[in-house]
Amino acid sequence: MTRRSALRAPPSSRPRRRSASPRTHPRSPSRPSRSPASAGSANAQNIHPCLSHPRTENTVSNAVNATAATFKDEINEPDKVVLVDFWAAWCGPCRQVAPVLDQLAGEHDNLKIVKVDVDAEQQLAMEYGITSIPAMKVFKGGEQVTEFVGARPKAVIEKELAAFL
Repeated sequence: MTRRSALRAPPSSRPRRRSASPRTHPRSPSRPSRSPASAGSANAQNIHPCLSHPRTENTVSNAVNATAATFKDEINEPDKVVLVDFWAAWCGPCRQVAPVLDQLAGEHDNLKIVKVDVDAEQQLAMEYGITSIPAMKVFKGGEQVTEFVGARPKAVIEKELAAFL
């Protein structure tokens, strides 16, 4: 037994500390709750407020969502460069790069953005060898010309697409 523990009283004989006001858990019923009208769109949809982002919420995307049935038709654009973004809803970097791709599509008339959800289209992801997301493949005239993996800044993506735009 150490000297310090020998001097302490047993837990049952020590007086309990009490705070001036009772502490409650943040989710306890005694805490006033916000009404759904004042809670904002994130809370009204039962989404954690940290997951909704004010700059990306309610934005219109220029991207086309492709499925296995429509993929070949979407990439066969004779006069456009098609950037296919293989992504997933749970992927943070995928959500970061999405607004950048929308900006690029708005700035370049000959660029088309096609998005493929790898969770919904697993066969298509396997066919194109997707092992990590976000993965972007660039097609011109229906043929793949380049690919890159990972979230990148807008300037880097533009630099990689410059040869094809």
